[in-house]
Amino acid sequence: MRERDLACHNPQSMRILVTGGAGQVGTDLIRVLRSRGADVVVYDLAPTPVDLPDGVRWIPGDICNASELYDCVKEQRPHVIYHFAPTLSASGAKLPPRASAVNHPAPHHAR
Repeated sequence: MRERDLACHNPQSMRILVTGGAGQVGTDLIRVLRSRGADVVVYDLAPTPVDLPDGVRWIPGDICNASELYDCVKEQRPHVIYHFAPTLSASGAKLPPRASAVNHPAPHHAR
């Protein structure tokens, strides 16, 4: 995430939901958002990392489970959702149906 992209949002006092927070981009974004005062919630299949920044809530869940994702969004009421759960081509090639489910229809569950 580029610095100027974050400038369009003032994360201070905002609740931000990050899907795929255990990945490289999500991990970096979480640290930046917390440093700017955002209330960060992560929704990810991965176990909670030991180096999770203070104040970040980690909610275990599968982006492909529409009802779980909907419940998370309904309960957390984020101002912004950053969707970083998509599967990259290398791992997606091993399980194409799963990659398609994560990369395409999943973001629509949060609406």
